[in-house]
Amino acid sequence: EAGIASNPVLLRGGYGNRLTTDQPMLTQFDHCLVAARSGDHDVYLDPVAEAAEGDWLPLNDTNTQGLKIGDTKAEIVTLPPYQPRAGDSVHVDTQLHPDGTATITAHYEFTGAYATYFKSIFSLMP
Repeated sequence: EAGIASNPVLLRGGYGNRLTTDQPMLTQFDHCLVAARSGDHDVYLDPVAEAAEGDWLPLNDTNTQGLKIGDTKAEIVTLPPYQPRAGDSVHVDTQLHPDGTATITAHYEFTGAYATYFKSIFSLMP
């Protein structure tokens, strides 16, 4: 309605999941974002994310592949990495073991209303 060029971007469920790129099928997708054109780059918007701001994506939408549906073609895009907002921080430690395995530990710190929101989400995780 505002005349801003935009396209839907279909996402696969789960943080960092990759698409089957040879023949993407509808069953791979469980979420949709909007890619709005701003100058020479896309601004990704998640209209259902709580406390979402323009050009900021929640953690589960970042660094994920999506299928951007254009007017005449579709293309695989990788969404940008997570960008902490003011007052938020994310620190990831990776420990490599001699047997080739690794342990990855992520530390999240949020403040204000967003801290309360994430606390409720993380309390449900095993």
